[in-house]
Amino acid sequence: MLFPSWELLRIAVAGPAGRRFASMLAIAVGVALGYAVQLVHSVAVAEMEQAARSLAGEADLVVQSAHGGMPESLYGMLALRSEVAAASPVIEIDARLPERREKLRLLGIDVFRAAQIQPALVARGLADPLDTLRSDRIFLNPAAAAWLGAEAGGEVVLQAGMEPVRLRVGGIIGLP
Repeated sequence: MLFPSWELLRIAVAGPAGRRFASMLAIAVGVALGYAVQLVHSVAVAEMEQAARSLAGEADLVVQSAHGGMPESLYGMLALRSEVAAASPVIEIDARLPERREKLRLLGIDVFRAAQIQPALVARGLADPLDTLRSDRIFLNPAAAAWLGAEAGGEVVLQAGMEPVRLRVGGIIGLP
């Protein structure tokens, strides 16, 4: 024997109007469940992206100029704001390579700030840690090293105007 409330529900949906009501109710429940799954999925994806950015040291916010340059004082103004937990300046340039059409993207970083925020950009296990501060050193990621055919201790030649600039490869950087 069914419970009395189930019996009332069976009687209520026995007619055509009751079947329409039950159909609409089933559709509403299905839409609500689909929306709930989508909300849970979007929250989970957002949390995973934030965790990945945190582990890789990626920035939550990037400020860059649309026209290739901004005053250095802007960095200080932004870094001192109470909403900013940490800031790390990066200078990007595309360097010419002698006898090549492609350019090499170079990133100039503050090694001390990057070590705290973006550790993948800092070379590890160097024979001389001061190499990261020398102006004649360059650190390559594995893809750039392979493309240039360079290895740690080797040399990379860039072009500044019409003059070649020789840089010693201080090491290979990137995630292990």
